Amino acid sequence: MKAEQLSKYMQLQKKKIDEAKWREGERICRDPGQEFVIQWIKENAPKFRREYTTEELITAENEVNEMLKDFENSILDINKLKKYLLDIKDKLDIAHETLKEKEIANEEK
Repeated sequence: MKAEQLSKYMQLQKKKIDEAKWREGERICRDPGQEFVIQWIKENAPKFRREYTTEELITAENEVNEMLKDFENSILDINKLKKYLLDIKDKLDIAHETLKEKEIANEEK
């Protein structure tokens, strides 16, 4: 995990721990203390890690799918441009041939 990703992961996990600690404190009407945090980590950290990893994978997959869609659209645009340029080239070839024919006809006169 890169430093930025690790930082994001740790911040989210700390937020979950703080939320759980706050709810427990409301339930027991006092600060549950550091023991609660340690217990939360033992009981919930593996599940949190799996859920976080799954969410990151889904996000990455969605980003890849969007990039593929953009790439496909770019290919379509390139193919349209290629067809357009080939059409122009054909028209220029026809115009060039027509000019040659006119030049030859003028030379014969």
